[in-house]
Amino acid sequence: MPTDRYTKLVLTVIAGALVALVVQNAIAPAQAQLGGAQIIKGTLAVTIRGIDECPSCNWEPLPVRVRPY
Repeated sequence: MPTDRYTKLVLTVIAGALVALVVQNAIAPAQAQLGGAQIIKGTLAVTIRGIDECPSCNWEPLPVRVRPY
């Protein structure tokens, strides 16, 4: 009987790890697209869309510096 419990526990841990790996690989990292982008003097104009936390807020442009990695 103890071997049965141990085997079930080990197989459950392995199954959980496999599920975690599948979920981790299924979620694609965020990527930027440069289609139609405007590059002015070494800067890239970026438009952020879909901020719904404060629809009545007056959003100002935010300067962002992107460095190659």
